[in-house]
Amino acid sequence: MSAFDLNLISLYRINGNEWPMMPGLLATNPPRKTARGRENDRLLVYLTLAGSVAYSPADYGQLTAKIAERFYSTAGSMTLGLKTAVEWLNTYLIEENKKGQYTVGALVLAALRGTSLYIVQCGPTHAYWMTINETRHFNDPALAGKGLGLNESAQMYFAQASLNANDRMLFCAALPPNWDKSLAEERGSTSMDVIRRRLLAITDTNVSAVLFQAVEGTGVMNVLKASSKPPAPGSAQPQADAVALSTPASPLVVENPQAPAKSPAPRRSRHAPRLQKSDWQKYWPKLDALLPPARREKIRKSIQSVARFLVRIIQAGRRLWQKISNALDKLVPRLLPGEHTPPRIPSIWLAFIAIAFPLLLVAVGVLVFFEIGQPALFDAYYQRAVGVADQTQSEQDPSNLRVGWETVLTMLDDADRYPVPERVAETLKLRRQAQKELDRIDRILRVDYRPAFKTALRPMSVRRMAASDIDVYLLDDATGSVARGVLDGQAYKTDPGFESCKPGIYDGVNVGRLIDIVALPRSNPSGATLMGIDAAGNLLYCASGEMPKAASLQRPDAVWNGITAIAYDAHNLYLLDALGRAVWVFVGTTDIRFPEKPFFFFESQVPTGLEQAIGLAVNGDDLYLLYQDGHLTTCTLSRIQASPTRCTDPALFVDTRPGHQDGIILADGVFSQIAFTSPPDPAVALLEPYTHAIFRFSARALELQNQIQPAVGKDNPIPAEQRLTAMAFSPNKILFVFAGGQLYFAVNIP
Repeated sequence: MSAFDLNLISLYRINGNEWPMMPGLLATNPPRKTARGRENDRLLVYLTLAGSVAYSPADYGQLTAKIAERFYSTAGSMTLGLKTAVEWLNTYLIEENKKGQYTVGALVLAALRGTSLYIVQCGPTHAYWMTINETRHFNDPALAGKGLGLNESAQMYFAQASLNANDRMLFCAALPPNWDKSLAEERGSTSMDVIRRRLLAITDTNVSAVLFQAVEGTGVMNVLKASSKPPAPGSAQPQADAVALSTPASPLVVENPQAPAKSPAPRRSRHAPRLQKSDWQKYWPKLDALLPPARREKIRKSIQSVARFLVRIIQAGRRLWQKISNALDKLVPRLLPGEHTPPRIPSIWLAFIAIAFPLLLVAVGVLVFFEIGQPALFDAYYQRAVGVADQTQSEQDPSNLRVGWETVLTMLDDADRYPVPERVAETLKLRRQAQKELDRIDRILRVDYRPAFKTALRPMSVRRMAASDIDVYLLDDATGSVARGVLDGQAYKTDPGFESCKPGIYDGVNVGRLIDIVALPRSNPSGATLMGIDAAGNLLYCASGEMPKAASLQRPDAVWNGITAIAYDAHNLYLLDALGRAVWVFVGTTDIRFPEKPFFFFESQVPTGLEQAIGLAVNGDDLYLLYQDGHLTTCTLSRIQASPTRCTDPALFVDTRPGHQDGIILADGVFSQIAFTSPPDPAVALLEPYTHAIFRFSARALELQNQIQPAVGKDNPIPAEQRLTAMAFSPNKILFVFAGGQLYFAVNIP
């Protein structure tokens, strides 16, 4: 596996003073003990915090160490490791924010494995990938969200880059003016220090960014010396925004550092100077900026009226008690001759007054807010949304259109925090308009998913599904058994007669845990409606109410390592043996039997990295292979001896969305499954599990047609925090997806 050294340099300036390194930056090699799959992953953490509480450099250090610890202790895919680390930070910030003050985090995590860099962004962050030929900008506010610590569900935007020697990356949480243009023009040979000085020179704002370069090496992290001007005499280092380091003349080399020490959750420094506000805090407008002067004056007068009313109540109470006291002074001596004590207010009345008046004050304050303040806040945000929408409608540039409509939705979200029931229809109409325009720009087709079953199918773990025109089949990854869902009116019900479709000994064949399934046409002579296969090549044929039948495929002459996925097309069965770097083709009969040995699909050209393939799809003579990093290989079977089978490895995605670029991978598409949709317009369908999107590409050109996504908001029954683990298309245009123990379906998919 290729190894790069990473040379890092900070761009950190606060109040005109430049510092050698920013807090919240951590670059680390894997520790000695890691979870399975993390052994070769190097991690870069870029964290900035904004809010009402100051974080010291030590606090930042503890947080970034804890993030790295979570990443390296999580087994499984790269995406899962990054997601787990993000979710830990989000949960921590939410718990801290419940204590009365607030902090919002902007985070970029980047994990390098070989030459592949996996990136996740949270909050208003920017990532630039600069190669010798082009610069790519990774930034999606809709997916990355407003920041961590605001919602229970952390929003994340995933991207991926395949690095070459001398490629550069820059991470930044608040993009200074003119940087986008300057970075877009960067090419090739400019040194890191020159780029740094140029970026700092074109803006006088506060800067917090990290720039790094991949160079041939052995996997070392180099923190380079920053040629920064010294701080002004007498200036103090910002408590929350900088860390004073004695940077050596030569680069500081961190050679295979050990795991970050386990440390308690960081304490926020309550007595430190308040956090220097980052530029990205402008997304949280203040009340003074929202409310027009007339509205603020109305609220001020209302509060004054309430205060005067409370004063009058208190004064009237005092006068009433004084009259009662004077009357008692005259009456008591007549009734009780002799000495007597002046009457006092009973303790129960004192307690009543102590409780009643504060409650009355709070009640009146709440009433004023809901009657005057809340409608004012709603109207302020709503009118701003209307104004941005009016401006955006006249825009022609697709990038500006996207930013404009996303801003409208953000402002409507803010308005909805102060609901005014009689104006719900207004916001809903504008929200639908903005979402429709965004969907048009991004080629999104919204579908209405519905739960297929009345109750969830937990504890089933479904990673493979298949569908016929009336049935849907779900393969339980844990047990290797198959469940059948039968259409019953407007929903589905499980078929008890299919419970026998599971591993076992049938017809003398010991069928192990099934790893993939194919729905069969109802008219086939075998009578089976489903065919499954185990890793050893044993087939299982299932039908409702009948005992399964089994058969063993003939093994090829070459070594067979184990089947990982299958595809069935035109009576032929295609088997992916990823570890064996092979695809085997069994020629079948009309009764879905495969009596002969298979032939090797690739002939002389075997795609590189085939052991990383996770799925395949077939359409006629065309074969499509999906890999772990989201790229495809396409091959066309040659039936002419003089012209061998050829593959495009890797294949190029043609991204037709404005503002997006063609490439072998998509910035917003790390796909987990591949399938072919039904004729007459077959397309390559790729599942993006975390964004709940299914990308559809034309069969041979791989041109993006659209992406299927669920309805937004409350109309989407799929929980946002659940990832899609399986998909299936039926011949009659029904789409099935599985998430969180439940099957969802949408009909009439165009």
